[in-house]
Amino acid sequence: MLKLKFFKNNNLKKTEVGEIPKDWEVKRLLDVVNVVKGTEPGSKNYRKKGDVRFIRVSDLSKNILEKIYLNTNEVKNLTIVNENDVLLVLDGIPGIVAMGYNGAISSGIRKLNIKDKNKLHNKFLYYILQINAIQKIILYYATGTTIKHASKSISYIKIPLPPLDEQKAIAKVLKDFDDLLEIIEEKIKTFEKIKKKLMEIYFTKGVFEHKEFKDTELGRIPKDWKVIKLEEIAKIESGNTAPQKEKYFKNGKYPFIRMQHLNFLSKNRFIKYFDLINDKAVKELKLKLFKKGSILLPKSGESIRTEKKAMLSLDSYVVNHLAIIEVKDKSKLNNEYLFYYFKRFKLSSLIMQTTTPSIKLSTLRNIKIPLPSLEEQKEIAKRLKVIDNQIENLKNQKETLQKIKKKFMDLLLTGKIRVKEV
Repeated sequence: MLKLKFFKNNNLKKTEVGEIPKDWEVKRLLDVVNVVKGTEPGSKNYRKKGDVRFIRVSDLSKNILEKIYLNTNEVKNLTIVNENDVLLVLDGIPGIVAMGYNGAISSGIRKLNIKDKNKLHNKFLYYILQINAIQKIILYYATGTTIKHASKSISYIKIPLPPLDEQKAIAKVLKDFDDLLEIIEEKIKTFEKIKKKLMEIYFTKGVFEHKEFKDTELGRIPKDWKVIKLEEIAKIESGNTAPQKEKYFKNGKYPFIRMQHLNFLSKNRFIKYFDLINDKAVKELKLKLFKKGSILLPKSGESIRTEKKAMLSLDSYVVNHLAIIEVKDKSKLNNEYLFYYFKRFKLSSLIMQTTTPSIKLSTLRNIKIPLPSLEEQKEIAKRLKVIDNQIENLKNQKETLQKIKKKFMDLLLTGKIRVKEV
């Protein structure tokens, strides 16, 4: 087993890439790698099955739409990569660095072929290209508005170069972090799959023992459950026009929820971050306050397709791109049960076919939901919350580990902390 020793380094020199150890070099990226651009075979050659996987920028950004394959007898001059190759995106979303892919890369991606493997280790290259200084260079030279292009940046990138053994040791430390992060991410995915399966069971069969079932417009459900329109037991309203002027945020003290805040949730359901607005905003814009525990659903824009839903953790003001659902009678409907029902419900199925995706409030009001007894509703929510809390704990572990990894990257890739094999 490889053993590593860490030690502090004070023997530094000033260079064009900052202070680095005296025994390190600085090299232009183009002096140590050959850059090979990917190709664009055209959608007419896309196949669901084929000889090689076609890797696009969306794959490397983890925004995969679908897997596409190519046949080598139909498309020539493909740029083929394997899992040991370092890839750099310079078009589309410049700055993404990736490894571990097998296939043919698109024209937005560059394959970096190391000229001398006795001087540069591929995994060290993978990590060094992710540091802030290099990412800033790539973004500085990016042009274009809708689609960014940063091919010019490659000429300006310089990297610090430790001895090869130290490069390997640095890469080993950072790879260990990545392996741990991958394990945590897999656990998160497993719990998400379990939750999805349990929701299918809970909202059709319940959690209490039911011997008799009935067929309804929602499918087969326990006989003693009801099917009811949402508007009968909940208020569904639109949010407020968003404050724009700076004067509305000065000394702000009231939460204002925007669409992007649905991306950051506590316990997988509660709004975690928000803007703060002041009394002047509330009074002049005549904003309506929505109660803690209300459910938020996107009702306009592409965000509907993300299927993100949330709950208010505080009484809050909410942007008008969101629909807000408030339970009318808590003796009949549990708001957390309703939230989890909507987590399973596909909002995108309600989109009106217009230029901008949207959902009418009247459509939401007419949604029918299964209604068990209040006791069973609470038990369903309770069981799903247990899983969500597990997911939250894992996400917190991941976030902490990412911060530690970043700190190690900053120290190891600048040589402030040295590492060697012992």
